[in-house]
Amino acid sequence: MSMRIQTILVPTDFSKNAHVAVEKGCELAQQLGAKLYLLHAQDESTLRTAIKEELFDGDATDELLQARVKNMVEARFSELLTTLNHTDLQIQSLSLRGDPKFLITQYANEINADLVVIGMRGVTAASRIVSAVIGSVTEYGMRSSPCPTLVVRLDHERRPKQQPIASGVGALNT
Repeated sequence: MSMRIQTILVPTDFSKNAHVAVEKGCELAQQLGAKLYLLHAQDESTLRTAIKEELFDGDATDELLQARVKNMVEARFSELLTTLNHTDLQIQSLSLRGDPKFLITQYANEINADLVVIGMRGVTAASRIVSAVIGSVTEYGMRSSPCPTLVVRLDHERRPKQQPIASGVGALNT
């Protein structure tokens, strides 16, 4: 029995690791004729995000901060999409608030994802515990995903076109 991949989910926190995973997800979606879903899960409060992203000023209301954070996320999705070769590709992006570990699994179920493509943290000599090496969100996603999970390493960025797509596989969980 062969599995047809029609729906690919790529969670993103807009980091470089996530960007490489989005690139691979986009490549796969094009090759397979699949729809690509990008999910940003914001786990911090609006106030914390606004402070961290320098969107906070003393006169800002809750509504203004929410609008600024929403605009920032939309701008990052827009910037991300401009870096991708996504001709003839259906891409849907969504931002949700909550714990990324649970939101990714929940959203994968909701869209009936056939594949989750997620970025891995860089491996260092000091990182020996699995969740420290690949990231706790990635590790949880591999264990709880309702479908296969492809983990993409940062060093798989911008491979030459002549290499097969399988060379970008970091791990596959079925």
